[in-house]
Amino acid sequence: MIYDKLYHLNADSIVFTEEKLRSDGEGRCVWSFQNDQVEAAAFELDVAKRNLHLKTATGHLTSMTSGEVQFSAEDLDWNHQDNHLILIGFPKVQDANFGTIASEQEIDLILKENKLQKLSTRGPTELTSIKGHTLKTDGTLDVDAEKNIAVVHSHLQYSEDEMTLIADQAQIFYPDKVELQGNIKIFSQESHKGVADTLTYNPETRACILKAHPGKKVLFTREQDKLALSANEIHITYDPITKEQQVKGIGHISLSLSPEEQNILNKVFHGT
Repeated sequence: MIYDKLYHLNADSIVFTEEKLRSDGEGRCVWSFQNDQVEAAAFELDVAKRNLHLKTATGHLTSMTSGEVQFSAEDLDWNHQDNHLILIGFPKVQDANFGTIASEQEIDLILKENKLQKLSTRGPTELTSIKGHTLKTDGTLDVDAEKNIAVVHSHLQYSEDEMTLIADQAQIFYPDKVELQGNIKIFSQESHKGVADTLTYNPETRACILKAHPGKKVLFTREQDKLALSANEIHITYDPITKEQQVKGIGHISLSLSPEEQNILNKVFHGT
């Protein structure tokens, strides 16, 4: 069956009920448009509202970046009038540039000129980059393909290899920058710990810049060499040959923590 002059719907049989169409039979149905395709256990189409509902859907669409974007969900609602897709029930979206985005509740997709343009999630969400780095949040994740940016609006945890970052908010500028804001904690299995107000991180070079708001300090300790540092800024760089970190303080620097600063660090990492 051809729908709206562009889309093809195939099923074992189709039942017409007033202004609605639904698939019938045990075989999977297929929706397709040019190179895009979605398979589902069943579909229902509201012709008047131009809304398509697919059960247990998997498929691929034109990517936000290049190539294709793969997705799956227990339910898919597609409003063709608004170019809006809603994936419900443990949805997952995979894109070559952004990685894999999985939510426990819902992922919304906005199309523009038949390409995936924006993505937003609801419920606990996990973003896994193509390099295996993970970002988890219980809040929302918004992806804007035009700006090549992802924004996390609430408490999050970013992890790669042995390092973990925790913050209130984040902006990810693909492919080379992560910016974190608010109540930042940085720690690793090598027992380094730090707190800051803002953090900029380059996943490619593993360079990290921690900054404090005026009147505050970045605090950093490293157990392996008994390093303790308090400064306006702290820059951490990684040597890929020696596989060692270099730590440098910027501004007003102290090579030890005051009792008050140590107490702050202890409270922040209590139970970590």
